[in-house]
Amino acid sequence: MKKTILLIFMLFGFGSVFCQTNQPEVISSSGDYFKPNASSPTLSWTMGECITETQTSANNIITQGFQQNFEYIIGVGITENPDKDFSIKVFPNPATDFITVSINPLTGKASEYLIELYDLQGKKLYTATYTQDEFKLDMFTYPAGTFMLKVMTKGNKTLQNFKIQKNK
Repeated sequence: MKKTILLIFMLFGFGSVFCQTNQPEVISSSGDYFKPNASSPTLSWTMGECITETQTSANNIITQGFQQNFEYIIGVGITENPDKDFSIKVFPNPATDFITVSINPLTGKASEYLIELYDLQGKKLYTATYTQDEFKLDMFTYPAGTFMLKVMTKGNKTLQNFKIQKNK
């Protein structure tokens, strides 16, 4: 009797091991599959995978997964090289009603300055041209938040960018 029960458990145990198959499955936050026509290659992607793999050939490199190798990461940002002929101060920051922009041309020549104010979505809220080296910009009409102030010469050469925080 014991041998029969043991034989039955062994058959079911080995049978369940050999009957299992591994289906490719990914649980991710986003993804898609694209095949334009029958003769073209397919493209499928997912976002949120924790395992990656890179395949290379003579002319191609393909990396799967969300977390890419460091050499394939391309960052987007603002490269700023402040003009050394100008010293620019913006105060108070954080602001409530107004900000003062003070431009000191170190070469001694006064110029016209173009001022642009943007919200964080990139929408231009304000633009004006000033000839004086110190002026006030009214912030009272804008809601509380973070803004980008761009100071340029009349020839559209960027002198410096500032992040402005407006309270209340």
